[in-house]
Amino acid sequence: MFSLAKETLKKNNLKAVFGAVADQGCDTRARIAEFTGLSIVTAGKAAEAFLDAGIFIQHTTQVKQVGRRASKIRVNPKRHFAVADLSQRNFSAAYYNLSLGCVNSKEYEYISDFSYPENLGAFLHRMKTYMEDAKDIKYLSVCIIVPGSYERATDIISQSGDGDIERIRVREFAKKTIGLPVDIMIDHMSAAVRYCAASHRQEGNVLYVNTRSGIDSRLIIKGRVLKKQGSCGALRVSSRGIEADISDMVRSMCNTVGLSEVVVESEELAGNGNAGENIRNAIMKMNQIKDIPAITISSQRFASCGAALISRDNWLEKLLR
Repeated sequence: MFSLAKETLKKNNLKAVFGAVADQGCDTRARIAEFTGLSIVTAGKAAEAFLDAGIFIQHTTQVKQVGRRASKIRVNPKRHFAVADLSQRNFSAAYYNLSLGCVNSKEYEYISDFSYPENLGAFLHRMKTYMEDAKDIKYLSVCIIVPGSYERATDIISQSGDGDIERIRVREFAKKTIGLPVDIMIDHMSAAVRYCAASHRQEGNVLYVNTRSGIDSRLIIKGRVLKKQGSCGALRVSSRGIEADISDMVRSMCNTVGLSEVVVESEELAGNGNAGENIRNAIMKMNQIKDIPAITISSQRFASCGAALISRDNWLEKLLR
């Protein structure tokens, strides 16, 4: 496939065809061509390349009179990505298919009588055993989400608020302790905002707010994440409470760039049916706010989904290199 991709097919065309099948459910060459705007010949060649590589599979073996394969295609359901979330003491593992659907998830309850390395080793060992037991599944990538900030060159975590994990080189630990190869290490906030940006790509200016550890935010302009503007770092919740603090943050962003939507990831606020309305009402009471953005509160784990998306993007990039 790799020589075919380099010689006769453009990388962007291959990516478009993969996305049409994996994300949009296009199951015939004609539908792929219609969705991507490619010719049916180009769409067909790209689909054949993915079929030959085992990334796509066929539903049937029907053949038209002219000889072209007319069977429907889909992504191979036995190709998965694994994500380990270490951003909280109760670790969790999630497993995603090529369409980024979560096929299974497991949580590990931290045992206080054990040391942090012992808990981490037990969790990663269970994760490895789970993947090895699924002998018909091929894992394309393993991604680990960590709290705070991660420095790839030194394999060091900082600013996590958890001294135990900062004393461990997690990637090296995973490899040496249980032989689990880790393809990607990413901090929780970067993974979460990546998913938010992908799901709100064409929806104007979006402020993503995370309340997992204090209140942190990122500004997304039509799918592009701004690293500095809109980011205040993880702030402690004031005595006024999360809702009031978020309202102040939204007001500041509205006056600076204007917002179409505010997406708040918060298990705490998601359990309060009035939280979104309370934030909206607080914003409306503030002066000089002309356009009130939509307020969306979700308990969905954006970071895990974002890590799976990043894993898939990196895997696909390597595949077509």
